[in-house]
Order: sequence, then structure tokens, then C-alpha cells
Amino acid sequence: MAENTRSKVFHPIFGYPGPIPENQLPIKLELYNHYRMLRNEDSKSTRDDIAKELTEVLVRIYNLASIPTISELKIKQYINSDIIERAKYYGKSIQNKQQPDRIQPIISEFNVLFDVSSCKCLIQEGKCFCSLDKKIPRREWPFLFDQRNARKLSISSLDCMTTSKNFVKQKRKEAQYEREEREMKRLHAVQPSQEFIECDFEEFESFDSSTSNTHKYTRNHNQLRNLAIMCDRYQISDRAAAAIANAVLQDYGIITPEEDSQIIDRNKLRRSRFSVRKELANEAHETINDISAIYFDGRKDQTRVLVEREDGHLHQDTANEEHYTVLSEPGNQYVAHITPSSGKAKDIARELTDLCRSVIQI
Repeated sequence: MAENTRSKVFHPIFGYPGPIPENQLPIKLELYNHYRMLRNEDSKSTRDDIAKELTEVLVRIYNLASIPTISELKIKQYINSDIIERAKYYGKSIQNKQQPDRIQPIISEFNVLFDVSSCKCLIQEGKCFCSLDKKIPRREWPFLFDQRNARKLSISSLDCMTTSKNFVKQKRKEAQYEREEREMKRLHAVQPSQEFIECDFEEFESFDSSTSNTHKYTRNHNQLRNLAIMCDRYQISDRAAAAIANAVLQDYGIITPEEDSQIIDRNKLRRSRFSVRKELANEAHETINDISAIYFDGRKDQTRVLVEREDGHLHQDTANEEHYTVLSEPGNQYVAHITPSSGKAKDIARELTDLCRSVIQI
């Protein structure tokens, strides 16, 4: 058999056959030229065999781009109908290249992406309604949008950072699955056996409940209002106050190894302190309109503040700020706390005036 020369394999519409470049998602023209190359290399291969090989190459390229595809059977059908059949039809209708007005629309039709991705949503608008198995990763949206239009991006080498993140994510999923499996086995193990379920009612009544090693737990619903007030007054931390209170209860015999429901947790104490502060503040605001005079005093102190820097982010810093506490008479009650921009009299007066208008409503 005579060897195929360049002039013999040249097609007036599709040009020369050649392999599919794997740095981009292939277009229809590249797929058909690859089909022609395989057909010329082995004339005994059937069209279905070559279409199957093209499908494998296509799926491999899409997997390199981390883009899920439709089923291989559908891809093979689309290759036969949308590429091979249409290319043969155009080849028969145009016998030579002296008809540019008819050739150009065909070339434009074959110079588009052979899109076999499972998602056909409007990713350029940030919308995707596909199921999880068909959804394209969000980080691949710009690449797929480019391949469908300008085709300036390409598939590069392995992204080590993204691969490492995906590996850690997969490990986390496997660990979660193992935990769920262990939990299911544990729940299945503690379920009553069928023999116990089918036991006679009289035998069930004769069961000695005293042999059961169950322990009844009760929650501590006692309020800690006075303890919270004293902790705020003497500036004791939640952890230290809870430890001291539990030690006192243990000395009085309220907390024992058999009875531990009265243990005071530091988180419970913290919530009580927050609740008491809110309650006292509300009580103070209810009687705040009965005041006849206000007094204030303060000082300049080192204060932690958030400063916006050139990068646009907030950073912690330390600054000198004026802090003033306002009290009311009669009763010597706390009213509010103000932070004027400086220690000048006009700045302090401005803050006090705003306080009287907004809080005290004078």
C-alpha cells in the first residue's frame, strides 16, 4: 500500500490531520483531525473503535482540568453525530477549496469547544444549579468560561498547593466516615437483643432494677446572682471564682462523689455575670430620668484599638485615649462611659452634651 503523502491527507476544509493538544480543552476541528490521523495510521480500525479512543482522550483531558463530564456513551454518540457525520457531509458537498464563502461558515462551526462538561449553567453569572456529582468546582469556572470563548488559558502542570488541600479534604471526609461507622456499630451494640424484646412480661417484672448501674444526672438550675455581683466587684476571673465556689460547696458537704449536680461551671458563672450586668444596666436606665446632677472624672490610658492601615485591613495597636466615667446624683449611680477625642474642655463638653441628649434625654 502506498504511503500517504501530505497532499493526499490534506482536506480542503479541515486541513492536515494531527494529534489533539492536551493543554486546552479540544475543539471539534482538533477532534476530527485526530480522528483522521488515527484512521490513516490504521485503516482496519472501525469508526466505533476510533470514536471510543477519542472518548478516552477527551475524558482524560477534562479530568486534568478537574471538570466532570457526561457519560462516555453519550460522548461517543456526540462524536459520531456532531463531528464525524457532519464532517463527512461537508466534505461531500464541497469538493474543492475554491468556495470560500461556503467553507468559512463550516470552519467557524468546527472552531468551537466540543463541550462535554456535565454542567451547562451560566457560570459567567455565578449561577450553578447542578447536583453535587455534576457540579464544576468554583475555582475552575474562569477556565471553562475562557475555553468556551476566547481560549487564552491553558492546562498547566500539577498544582501542588491545591492537590495538597484536596488530599487533606479527602482525608477529613474519610475520617468522618469512619467515625460515623463506629457510631453506628456502637448504637447497634447497645440496642436490646431480640431475646430480651420477646421475653415474658412476668420475667420483665421480676427484673431487679437495683442491679442496673445507671446514674441519674440532674442539671444545676440555681441562679448565681450574688456570686456574679461579688466577682465583678472584686474583679475575680470566672475560672478562679468557680474554683473557689466549688471548694466552699465541697467543704460544706454539698458536693460529694455521689452528688455532683451542684458543681458550678465557669461558663455558667460567666453567663450569670453577663445577665446580672444587663439587669443592673436596665434598672439604672429606668431611674436615670430622676437625676438632678451628673459628675464625671477620668484619665488618659493605654488602650487597644483597631487601626486601618494601607493594606485595607484592621490591625491591633495601642493608643492613648481619654476615658471618663459619668455618675448621677442623688444615689451616686453609674450612667455611662465616654471617650472624647482629646482632654480639651470643649471635646469633653461635646461628649457630655451628646450623652445628655441621647441617653439621659435632658
